[in-house]
Amino acid sequence: MNDSDIRKDTMFGRVDSFGRTNAADLQPDSQAAKRLATLAGIIHDLDNAKARQQPGRATVKQALVDSLRMEILNIVRTARAIALDEPGFADGFYAPDTAGQAALLTAVDAMLIELDKPGRWTRGGADPYWPLFP
Repeated sequence: MNDSDIRKDTMFGRVDSFGRTNAADLQPDSQAAKRLATLAGIIHDLDNAKARQQPGRATVKQALVDSLRMEILNIVRTARAIALDEPGFADGFYAPDTAGQAALLTAVDAMLIELDKPGRWTRGGADPYWPLFP
């Protein structure tokens, strides 16, 4: 629901509450009583519709984006820890300043470029980890 729908739903609830509170002051066959009864039915139908709604893909997408953000922060923290022993190691690893998806993807792209640089995983010789990953 967007803000407008939420405001309408809140307004319907206030009008229904007013009608229930002041029901004794209304004639049973008056227009006001009929409209309040119709409104109560609409509120009931809306509540049922809200209960049947499935969460959208935006929720799943947001969970994935949050997971990516946490992974980036873990990578940056690890790179900074390695940089304590190897100065300059963490230079290509940074966490984005903003929480937007584009900033996260840019940070991931920069990390992949940094990791793909020749000689990044060697210390002047052959890669000592290559035999472990055929």
